[in-house]
Amino acid sequence: MEELEKQPFATAFKKRSTVVFDAKKEMKTAYRIDSKEAISLENELNSAARRTVLAMVVDEKANPKMVIFQRSIIKNRNYILPCLYTIEIPPDNNGSERAIRNIKVKQKVSGQFKTGQDAFCTIRSVIDTLIKRGVEVLPALNQVIKLQPV
Repeated sequence: MEELEKQPFATAFKKRSTVVFDAKKEMKTAYRIDSKEAISLENELNSAARRTVLAMVVDEKANPKMVIFQRSIIKNRNYILPCLYTIEIPPDNNGSERAIRNIKVKQKVSGQFKTGQDAFCTIRSVIDTLIKRGVEVLPALNQVIKLQPV
């Protein structure tokens, strides 16, 4: 949005997001709900959103994507920073994007799924979950197969 429509809200949001990412990288433990640092980061994001909304009127016809982005950020701002309070939650969605990459590559190579897409997705989901939890994949899959009824 910052490059596409060159609006101050996108620049302010990017700046605040960078601060959150940097804080998350340095975290060894999650913030408590009443933590001064977490409250400060949330207040900065909220005040940036409020200031930008009050200071500018975005032309909906000239910048429709910016208006949609701005409204969704303001509406969902309470859901933007859960990564500060739970150490296991990453501040980005890169893990999710990597998880669906295998499916997209399979679709691109074969053109489509003709059959077996449900089985492929289930198996891929189990494998990705095992990898994310640091469990050895083959022994765990062998254990799952042994538990299946014949």
